[in-house]
Amino acid sequence: CKYGVNYQDFLFNFMENVEKISEKDVVVKKKEIEALEYADVMKLWDEMLRRNEEDNIVNNKAGTYVYGIGAYALLFCCFTGLRWGEVSILKWEDIKFAQDNIAPNNPLDNNVLSPIIQAMTNKTWYGTDLVPTRLQNKPKKEQYDETTDSLSMWLGNKLNVSPYKINYLLDQYGGGLADITLPRITKQAENNVFTDKFTTDSIMKNKYPGEFYSELDDLKVKANSIDAKDEDVLKYKYNSSVSSQMSKLYAEKREIQNSNMTDKQKKEQLKVVQGKINNLAREALEGTDTAKISGNTATINDTQYYKTTADDESKWNKVTDKEKEKNQDISLKTYADYKNKVIGKSKDSEKIQVLVDSTYNNKEKLALYENYVNSNDKNISLVKDLNINTDEYLKYKLNAGTKKAEKVSYMENTMRNVSYMNKLMLLGTEYALSSNEKNMIYNYIIGLNKTKQQKMELLSRIKGFTVSENGNVTY
Repeated sequence: CKYGVNYQDFLFNFMENVEKISEKDVVVKKKEIEALEYADVMKLWDEMLRRNEEDNIVNNKAGTYVYGIGAYALLFCCFTGLRWGEVSILKWEDIKFAQDNIAPNNPLDNNVLSPIIQAMTNKTWYGTDLVPTRLQNKPKKEQYDETTDSLSMWLGNKLNVSPYKINYLLDQYGGGLADITLPRITKQAENNVFTDKFTTDSIMKNKYPGEFYSELDDLKVKANSIDAKDEDVLKYKYNSSVSSQMSKLYAEKREIQNSNMTDKQKKEQLKVVQGKINNLAREALEGTDTAKISGNTATINDTQYYKTTADDESKWNKVTDKEKEKNQDISLKTYADYKNKVIGKSKDSEKIQVLVDSTYNNKEKLALYENYVNSNDKNISLVKDLNINTDEYLKYKLNAGTKKAEKVSYMENTMRNVSYMNKLMLLGTEYALSSNEKNMIYNYIIGLNKTKQQKMELLSRIKGFTVSENGNVTY
């Protein structure tokens, strides 16, 4: 009005005598916002994550959250500062990069968006992979372990984003509050937060697994190079095998964490499993440089390998535990040679011919025949017990035919280094013998320098003989 009078819009200031209303008469001052005490924060978290103790028609089954998925959403609000309405419509694609706001002096280290950039590139601020190598081959929403909190796993499942990355973002932006609260919503058996931050557990926080996976990545690159040497391929193969063993142990850890055990029980069992993981990683790191290659064979630590070549393509194969058990009487060099010579051969006769033509010793030939050609041959034990010449027996299996007359003829004309009684016993395992032949066999076996038990076992293999439990023999 005063300005209106000056510009002659009004004849007088009709507001001149109006008393100004005091702010204290119309405004109720707001109280200062008080932050929750630590104990109250913990009570809030515990309440939000409280589970039903028994089935009910209001809040679903026992073990489910009383407040449902709303508890996760509320936790997300607390960590991010978003409003409830904003969270309810949030999508992963809503997260955008604002490059113009990144500080020019050090954009990856000093900007508020750095954790997001690190999550997108899968690199932490100190240069290592954010998602561990052992989880990178899993679908995004399954990239979590026992250290991942429930909120991150829930969001990861809904958004098809790595829970490991979400956990990293919550931890980076949540500061000290995240350090306290995130462990409380994991299934991991956690230490007291202050104990966890200011003490070191030589088992649970061991350096070897991380160093192992870093080494595995480097070896993979070398093994896949066009200039890769046998040593590069072998070292990667060896460490990949160790990685598979470690993966099984990590799965065991997850089962323990997801169990209903008490924290004390979990910690005890987890330390045992983690100790095995640490030992595997340490042994692999120390053992990789022990690789020794000799022709078609190689060893790293106590792991054996043999190389096969087919169609000008070579491949290193690990000797499995089952093969090791079978190969107690077979040298690694012999086994590698045999495996190469039987490539493309499927018939037993072809494999027996390889053994007959080889320079392997008799013990190796018989072991290869028994374990890799015909494990059902009942005469093998007889050949061992009677010290029948292996080459003679293999040639007999290869050339004697299938009929009794053919086998008798072959034995008489060819098996000159095998005694008549041993030939007769070989025939007796397959065909009926005359009474006179049975008498001869009985007297022969009884006269052998063997125990009674061994003699009874030999007689029981011959057709027409019956050995009772008390050792009586009839025929």
